[in-house]
Amino acid sequence: MNVMIISCFGYYEQRVRFVKEAFEQKGHHVEVVFSDFDHINKAKIVDKRAGTTYLKSRPYYKNISLSRIFSHFLFARSAYHYACKKQPDLIYAVIPPNTLGKYLKKYKKKNKVRLIFDIYDLWPESFVNQKFAGIARPFFLKWASFRNQSLNAADFVITECDLYREILAEFLDPEHTKTIYLTKGSEFEQPMISKPMETLHICYLGSINNIISIDMIVRFLKTLQNYRPIVVGIIGKGETKDDFIRKLKAQGIETIYHGALFGEDKWKIMNQCHFGINMMINTVRVGLTMKSVDYFEAGLPILNNIKGDTWTYVDNFNLGFNVDEKNIEDVARKLAKLDERQFEEMQRNVRDVFASKFSLTAFQRDFQSVLDYCEKLTHKNILILCNHEIVLYNFKKELIQKISEKGYQVHISMPFNHSLPFFEDTLKCDCIETRIDRRGINPLKDFKLILFYRKLIKELKPDLVFTLTIKPTIYGGVVSRIYGVDYITNITGLGSAFQNDNWLRKFVVHMYRVALKNVKKAFFENGDNCRVFLEDKIVEVENSCIVHGAGVNLQEFKFVNPCKNPKLVFAFIGRVMKEKGIDEFLYCVDKLRNENAEFRVYGFCEEEYIARLKEMEKNPNFHYFGFCNDIANKYNEFDVIVLPSYHEGMSNVLLEGASKGKILITSDIFGCKEAVIDGKSGFLATKADKESLLEACRKALALSYEERVAFGLEARKLMEKEFDRNIINKQYMEAIDEILGEKTL
Repeated sequence: MNVMIISCFGYYEQRVRFVKEAFEQKGHHVEVVFSDFDHINKAKIVDKRAGTTYLKSRPYYKNISLSRIFSHFLFARSAYHYACKKQPDLIYAVIPPNTLGKYLKKYKKKNKVRLIFDIYDLWPESFVNQKFAGIARPFFLKWASFRNQSLNAADFVITECDLYREILAEFLDPEHTKTIYLTKGSEFEQPMISKPMETLHICYLGSINNIISIDMIVRFLKTLQNYRPIVVGIIGKGETKDDFIRKLKAQGIETIYHGALFGEDKWKIMNQCHFGINMMINTVRVGLTMKSVDYFEAGLPILNNIKGDTWTYVDNFNLGFNVDEKNIEDVARKLAKLDERQFEEMQRNVRDVFASKFSLTAFQRDFQSVLDYCEKLTHKNILILCNHEIVLYNFKKELIQKISEKGYQVHISMPFNHSLPFFEDTLKCDCIETRIDRRGINPLKDFKLILFYRKLIKELKPDLVFTLTIKPTIYGGVVSRIYGVDYITNITGLGSAFQNDNWLRKFVVHMYRVALKNVKKAFFENGDNCRVFLEDKIVEVENSCIVHGAGVNLQEFKFVNPCKNPKLVFAFIGRVMKEKGIDEFLYCVDKLRNENAEFRVYGFCEEEYIARLKEMEKNPNFHYFGFCNDIANKYNEFDVIVLPSYHEGMSNVLLEGASKGKILITSDIFGCKEAVIDGKSGFLATKADKESLLEACRKALALSYEERVAFGLEARKLMEKEFDRNIINKQYMEAIDEILGEKTL
């Protein structure tokens, strides 16, 4: 997997390095992309790291300025174009800048990519000055929205602290969000040494800018000095440095300014100190700062006023003192009474917490769950939408097995029934129970189904949606199109709505047009169905593919010689309804009651036919069995399969019967006639013509046993040549692999 890590700021480089190493240890290729502008020094980066890409960025010289915002906007746009050029499989983006999230969401809509966002700061929340908040509120809200509205595009979100998770909760998926604290690599071991307590040495580390609370720091240190001598050491720089030093000295506080130090020089100064100080203005929304982690790494307890994570850790683990406007005096007195034993206990607590939460070992432990999730992301997700479990089990289970064996993760949305354990336990699919009124036209129920599909696609973020049957195809297609998810469909038949040129047909055509406008591939089970969709401008020629139905499993439906029954057994298998030709079939039953024949009906019954079937059963040669779960095991009992349907996609009953070597009698329509060689493997009858069907049944009755064997062999040969399910499934797999950028084995 090709991973691209994008960060606008070099001071976050250590985090990026650890992330890079973690991905590389898993065998992934990683490219790091930085800005070529140094935010700290406000200068172009000269000492560039080998193997790192630096995008040209616009300089700026003030941290809070429109120039800085514009520079970050340009960086985000450059990162977008660079990603378009390189086409990574996964992008790990460090946010802010907020516009980077906005651009990467745009990128994901157009490209197959996985996104991980690492939220290390909140802009503008982390540095909004209260006096400007009212005037600039609309601008700040828009600025924050760039980040907030992009979070739903991320497959996983990492936050620097729990406070950020709380603030952004309404935009985050809690199952795919994790706090991973800022990490230090501990390049320099800091030994525990005894420090005299007569004079307290306080360290201020980091940028000295508008978001630190200089007045509170000075007021607190002045109060502390009333109880015990102190020395303040400052390591860092910034636009308010001179003001900070001036105010400290004005209060008579001994202050040593060390400048901006790094590496061993920084640690030597910190090692001489007792406490680190970390206080910001109260409008800043920060839960943890890098300076706090630096203090912890150096074994320094902290004097803190930051709410959220830092405040909680200081309180719960005795890592120093939390200070607010009300307890300055109280904390100063406690510090004055602190002895060496109590101080050393604080130091040990700090070291323990650093090791468990902020060390490289802690990062590697916590980041492992992200890596595990990324491994799952590399297995692309396919969501199958269907209105009936039986459809999938009887006709698509082999295809689903091939999809799973290829390494795709399969999610199935369907009503649950008896074969659920096969999909969940045998094929390891993720099955989601879905209530569908298959034939109803209740707008409220259908709207609930649309909302369910919307929720499902947003949560699963599938790489491909595969729809079967009418409602899943229309509603699933619409939702997939809205969310920019690739989708394919299997049109198993046109349904009764297409049989008449009325308002219902026009409405259904319109719905199909909306749903299938961006379909990647529409599979039709016969040429006539495809022709109708092309003529009605529902799909384009290049997006259409004709397959021979669902095909037939030749191993499951093995050829057997005809039975030597005393009576020829005719079987009607299908829903008992007018459009399946039940009226024509029952007409033949009545006309042939005195022939050497037996007639059976298997299938769900429409209400209007129940009374008639009961009446028909007075004929000793007629039997209605209702729906049969194991119809495959019944084929050996039949001699002739009769299906006088008015319309079909491709009749699976005919394919299964032909594979078993049964004589077929069916309508001369698309979806039926393809399965029959008229006069050699069966007989065709005119649609909705009782006499034509009766004539075909008489022809079957007239066949000798040897002729029936010959008919059965011809039927089987046709299935082997054109309708083998392996051939059909290969067509599906080639389309799926092409769309997902895989290679068919």
